[in-house]
Parts: sequence; C-alpha cells; structure tokens
Amino acid sequence: MKLTALTSKRSLAVNAASNTLGLLAQLALSFFMAPIVLRALGDARNGVWTFVESFLAYLMLFDLGIAASLVRFVPRHVATGDRDGLNRVFSACLIFFVGLAVIACVVGAIFAVAFADHFLKISPADSATLGGEARLVFLLAVANFALSLPLSVFPAILDGLGALTVKSVTRTTFLVLRVPALLAVLHTDARLLNMVLVLTASNLLEQFCLAAQVFRRLPELRFVPRMVNRTTLREIRGYSLDSFLAMIAGRLSFHTDAAVIGSVLGPESITYFGLGSKLVELSKAVLRSPTWALTPAVSALDARGEHDTVRGYFLRGSRFALYLVLPFQIGLYVYGRSFLWLWLGPAYAIASGPTMEILAATLALTVAQSVASRVLYGIGRIRLFSRMALVEGLVNILISIALVVPLGVEGVALGTAVPHTAFCIFVIAWTCRAIGVRARDYVSAAVMKPVAAAAVGAGAWILFAWAAPATTWIGLFADSLAGLLPYTVVALAFDGQPLSQRLLRVLKSVRIVRITMRTDKWLHSRPPSRAAG
Repeated sequence: MKLTALTSKRSLAVNAASNTLGLLAQLALSFFMAPIVLRALGDARNGVWTFVESFLAYLMLFDLGIAASLVRFVPRHVATGDRDGLNRVFSACLIFFVGLAVIACVVGAIFAVAFADHFLKISPADSATLGGEARLVFLLAVANFALSLPLSVFPAILDGLGALTVKSVTRTTFLVLRVPALLAVLHTDARLLNMVLVLTASNLLEQFCLAAQVFRRLPELRFVPRMVNRTTLREIRGYSLDSFLAMIAGRLSFHTDAAVIGSVLGPESITYFGLGSKLVELSKAVLRSPTWALTPAVSALDARGEHDTVRGYFLRGSRFALYLVLPFQIGLYVYGRSFLWLWLGPAYAIASGPTMEILAATLALTVAQSVASRVLYGIGRIRLFSRMALVEGLVNILISIALVVPLGVEGVALGTAVPHTAFCIFVIAWTCRAIGVRARDYVSAAVMKPVAAAAVGAGAWILFAWAAPATTWIGLFADSLAGLLPYTVVALAFDGQPLSQRLLRVLKSVRIVRITMRTDKWLHSRPPSRAAG
C-alpha cells in the first residue's frame, strides 16, 4: 500500500463520507431506540445506564493515546515495507493494552463496590432491587471494556491503512443486528442487565470481525513480544502523550456532568440532562466526522512546504463546515423542543429543553474548532492545544459544581458551555497564528458568508414556527425543508459557482470518457485494413 493513496483526494472524500454515513446510521438507530429504551427502563434505570456510560468514557483514558500512535506508525511501516517495524509496533501496543485492561478491571471493581452508591443516590424505595442490579451492570460493563481494550488495536490499524469504509460498514452492520436482540430483552424482568449482556456480546463479535479484516489485509502481521525494544516504547510514548492529555480534557469537559448531577440530584436528573445533551452531541459527532480526514492531508502538505495550500484548506474547510452546522444550530433553537415533544413526550420536552438550548449555543464554534484542531494535529502543533483543553475541563468541573445546587441541570449545562466557548475561540485563534492567517481574513473568508445565509434561513424558520407551530412529524419535516430553501439559495449564491464549475468539469470528463470508450469500441469492431495486413 502506497502512502500517497492514503492521502489522495479520492481517499479523503471516501473516508470522510464513510465516517459520516456510519454516524448517521448510529443517529437514526438512536432516534428509533431512545424512546423504547427509556420507556422500558424507566427514569431511574436509564439514569444508572447513563452514569455507567459516563464512567466507561473515563475508562477510555486507559487508551493513553496509544491507538493514535498506531494510526501514525502503521502506514509508515507498510509504505516502506518494514515488516519487522510493523510487528514491533503492533506487539508493543498489544502488550500495553493487556496490562492496562487489567488495571482498568481493578479500578472499575473498586469504584463499583466503594463509590457507586454515593454517585447514584438511589432512593430507599429502589435500593433493595436497583442497588444490586446497578452494581452488577457496572461490573459487567467494566469487564466488557477490559476485554475490548486489547482488541481496539485492530480498528486503529484499519484507520492507519485508510480502510475506514470497511470499519464503518462492519460497525453499522452490528449496530443494525443488535436492535432485534435489544427489543427482545427489554421485555424481560432483568431488562437493564440483559441489555448490557447483549451489548457486550455484540461488541466482542464486532471487534473479532475487525481483527479478521486486519489480518486479511496484513497477513504478515504477528504478535512477537521479543521484538519490542526501548526505542519502540519511547517512540510510542512520545507521540501519544499529547494525544492522551487531549483525551483527558475531553472526558473532563463532557463526561463529568453525570457524576456531578447524580451525586447531588439523583439518577432521574441524569436522564433529563442526558436527553437534552444527546441531540447536541449527536449533531456534533455527525458534523465533525468529515473533518477527521483533514489531518493526513495537512500533514503531507506541511511536509512538502505547501503552506499556502494548508491555509486554503483551513479557510475553505471552516467555511463549508459552518455552512453545514448553522442550520442544525438554528433548528435546535426553533424546533428542538417540538422535536423532543414528538419524540419522547411533553414532560421530557419541558425538563430537557433548556439543557439542549444552552449546549446548542456552542455547536457552530465546536465544529469550526474541530477543523482548526485537525490542522493543528496535521502540522504537529498540539502541545498548547492539549494543555488548554485540560484547563477547559477543570474550569468546567468547578463551574458545574458551583451551579448544580442553585440552578440544577441547567447550571451544569452552563458549566459545560461557557468554558467550551472560550476554548473554541482560543483554538481557532491559535491555529490562525500557527499557519499565518490573519483574524480578519478568517472572518471574511470563513465566517461572513455562512452567517449571512444562516440569518436568512433563521428568519424563515422563525416565521414558519410563529405562524403555525409544528405538532406532527410531517409538519416539522415540512417546516424544516421550507426554511432550508432560502438558506440554500443564499448559500449557493455565495459559493455555488465553484461547486457548479467542479460539477461541470466532472460531467465533461465523464462525457469524454464515454466518447473515448465508444471510439475505441468502434475502432476495434472494424475489420483490419489491407494496409495493416
């Protein structure tokens, strides 16, 4: 496999599309399953599961950024044909992960026995049944994580090989297959426990399938512990440190909320906060997914000294990312509560709507910051980025703790939104400075046009929502499309010409290919001339 194939325009487009489509499938199934799971589990058990998911997100820190080193070193060794180097890196990472999985089991077991009851605040009426079930679910989820950690080397290797399409198809397939199993166990007595058993079994099968895909592509891959040396360990440790710090920051910023809320307000309040943040987080995940393909391209351009091209990627990527995200952000404000009302019912729309609106305020900045951070990863300037992310996470915790008692779940949402807004602005400004883009050039090239188009779309959506509030799914869908129409017209007026020109070039190239194929077929169908004979 050639390294240039991993960073070609076609590969970047395919990988970005695969990530996005995979996340859209997850979004669709989450939309379908969320009200079913909520009704089956109830508020208390759903709050327990939300807390367990947050704790598992912290256990993911045991990755230590090692998977990121695989994404970097695997394509390098494959491209140079260094079989020993490939096996050395693979073996070192697998040894790391096995040891870390054992530690994760011990940490999870201690927390389940000593601290889980404190953070969940289970009421006396539910403690007889829910308390024991919650601890068992907690321990099973930790065991699932420990088994999955060593197997996570294989999806990381697929990322390094540029096989994101295979990974996305495999994960989407298992996502669909586990739905009927979940629907079946949600009608049993031990619903929460059986749900976790289904998730554990399907997750392990998925990991084994990904491992099979890796060995099919790399039949020479071997686990050879004796080949691991200090140089390899030092190389992996040096690259993964900053990535690890960024991971810690992400957990502090977005996965401490359940612990803060559960320890003060109880598991039911975790459910209200989780549902309000779910729409925002899923939107972030989908809208940020195409930006991950920027890192290898920017890295290659930076290595060749094509800094002007890097600046162009940054500005154009930021502009089109804002074109995508702003309709989502406006839609959450105008139709978010109506969506929750139709999706889960009026009680959850009232309880979770304010949290959703507070967190949605950061949506556009988050996606723009994602473009900037991908550029920083590509040029290798993430040291300050990771440390400022840690500061954001710590400030998040302090504000959330200070506001949870007087303001409830909305105070925790403010504790997340305020420091994250400041962090996003810092990252964008730091990226502009690092690659030599002036602030006014960034605003004029990346921000002004999307914001102007969004203002037109927002006016249309607000008008439709005021004239006839959506009370059905059909009405909500129709209003959304009606608001998108003027937004799309203005966006195409600003940036439609380059897009149409590219489309015209594609059509012309297709036409030329067809004419060439027809001419070639006609020439080969003619009998040989006498002169040729």
